[in-house]
Amino acid sequence: MPRISPSCFPSPSSWQPAVRLEALHGSRGPKAGTIGRSPTSPRWPGEASRLPTDHIVGDLLDLEDGPRALRGLGARRPGGSEGGAVTRTVRSIAAHLDWALAEHPTTAEPHDRISANPAAQIHAWYTAVLRFTGRDSRPTHHHAPCPRCEILTLFRDYGDAYIECRNIECGILLTPDEYAAHTQVLAAEYRQNPAA
Repeated sequence: MPRISPSCFPSPSSWQPAVRLEALHGSRGPKAGTIGRSPTSPRWPGEASRLPTDHIVGDLLDLEDGPRALRGLGARRPGGSEGGAVTRTVRSIAAHLDWALAEHPTTAEPHDRISANPAAQIHAWYTAVLRFTGRDSRPTHHHAPCPRCEILTLFRDYGDAYIECRNIECGILLTPDEYAAHTQVLAAEYRQNPAA
């Protein structure tokens, strides 16, 4: 069985400080109404950071339970503080990570939001933390209308090799060269008939 290198996972030092600052200081909700408060703003500092934290802690415990049950290792020890439970769980997951990523029965599942694939779960946590701390890359909005539906819904996500129409009724995929050709056609049409 191949050994999974820890270097394939992003360094926690890139996102942990932001989560800790959020826990200490909270986040500001958008101002709304006449008194400047929003019903979505946290009621106490750190409340917003509990949402992804609770989600990730619950999923960590579930991820630990899977290999334990499948490998006949017995149930995890309940009780103690949340920090102690997370520490024990992370140690257990780290000890069985190679098996979980290569041998778990769900490793063939696609990497999507509802996958039980351990690698997909870990990636989803990382993505959630990046999004929560504002360190994720936003999709690039291309301002030419879609060649099929003619709506301004063309986007390219960071790292993708294609541009996608986000109109659910269209969904066309374009390569960057196809998009460039499309914009050239639009520019030529505009030069021929600028008043339209």
